[in-house]
Amino acid sequence: MHDLIKYIPEIIGAWILISIICTVAICITINNYKKNRDMWYEEYKARKDKEFEDRIRKTQERINRLR
Repeated sequence: MHDLIKYIPEIIGAWILISIICTVAICITINNYKKNRDMWYEEYKARKDKEFEDRIRKTQERINRLR
């Protein structure tokens, strides 16, 4: 038991170091997720806008053919 008490400062230091490393890793992961989510949303929005424009163009072509 006395030997264990001797290592308490090292155990606490290691625990703090591991906690800091994990916190940094989690922050980096969250930040990357947000960037990827924003990028995915922009691509999704652009694709939907293109689909909408295509539908408008096709509808306009049908109207012109009916005239």
